[in-house]
Amino acid sequence: MRQLKTSLTTGQVRSIATKLADLAKHPITGDLWQIFVEASRQQSLPLQTLVNLFEQAYESLTESGRSTLGAIDSILEPAHFDLRTNGDFAPESLTAFPVQLYGDTSDAANSSSAATSNAATEDPVVNAGRELVGHLRWRGGGGPSPSHRWRMSEWTFLGHTNDFVRWVYRRGNEPEDDSTMHCIDAVLFAAYRAGLVDRTWIRRLYDAAADSAMAEHRRHEYYDEYTRQNVLPEARLLPQVDDEYGEFVSAPSRAFFRTLRRGMVSGRLTRYYVDETTGVGEQEIPAGNIVFFNGPQGHVALSVGKRDRRGRHRVLSLWIHPRRFEATTEDPYGVGYMQETTVEGLLAAGQMTTAVVEFGNAAWPAAGSNRSRRSNLLRRLLGSSEPR
Repeated sequence: MRQLKTSLTTGQVRSIATKLADLAKHPITGDLWQIFVEASRQQSLPLQTLVNLFEQAYESLTESGRSTLGAIDSILEPAHFDLRTNGDFAPESLTAFPVQLYGDTSDAANSSSAATSNAATEDPVVNAGRELVGHLRWRGGGGPSPSHRWRMSEWTFLGHTNDFVRWVYRRGNEPEDDSTMHCIDAVLFAAYRAGLVDRTWIRRLYDAAADSAMAEHRRHEYYDEYTRQNVLPEARLLPQVDDEYGEFVSAPSRAFFRTLRRGMVSGRLTRYYVDETTGVGEQEIPAGNIVFFNGPQGHVALSVGKRDRRGRHRVLSLWIHPRRFEATTEDPYGVGYMQETTVEGLLAAGQMTTAVVEFGNAAWPAAGSNRSRRSNLLRRLLGSSEPR
């Protein structure tokens, strides 16, 4: 690996040290200087250029009041750095920072893996999903709302507005890079960005799931002697059933997620087993396949179709694992964002160590996809933000 030959002045060292002390307080910027040093070695940049870039990054991050991966990307773009979220594939010294750096390294095998990982896949949804890496916000999971005829709730379980669901139901604008949604929404949004589905298709998927749940609810209606009419029992009084993964949920909730799963994939699901000895799964998950952790009610991710240098299967995932923004009173679990991580990494995060992992072919409609792609592209070119 090429070494830096130019030394820093005492004043520059003092300035950087002071700023690092400030940045270290933030959950995603503590190792920012180390990121720049590593990048400079790989790109053979003059050290003064490195210092200037660091100063720009610091100013941009601190002026906004919070660090944004987009700001880092925009600053580093002139230097041709290639950044992706998640430290899983970064040099070992940088894994504490949730931005991974690709490029030449002293290890030939790692260099080959890094170069491969950056190449665009042939799957348009994966490519669209990668554009969202570092963006979107996870602020709690989601599910059906019994008080709204089992429609997908417009609120997360932590009480935050779900921007994606509101848009689907024509109650909000098209989601942007910092919009709040949950993991299922993120996969669907990537398909939308790729032009393979439109909002109507997503709405029909959610409506079908709600109809299934409502039909299940009606199976438990009873005749009330006092009012002399059939009455639906309150959701809290409905029988609890096994959701197929060892958790007990209401019967309508199980029906909702079963229908959602059937609508998102075509054909049968394949089980993904992780070898206890190697810690790596043997099955290959094709790019663009949808990956479920204990079904859609657990967690949903999108397969990249490749493995990292340790052999783990890579996925795109909107969640608080393995990285998250700092927890606050408003967000006690922290705020998640779209990350490129691995199936094995998500399992090891601690929340789903025993989850059943399954994957299947995405059920994006083949017919009409060109029209959807043209329509989406036109809207983005026109910059329309009106509720539609």
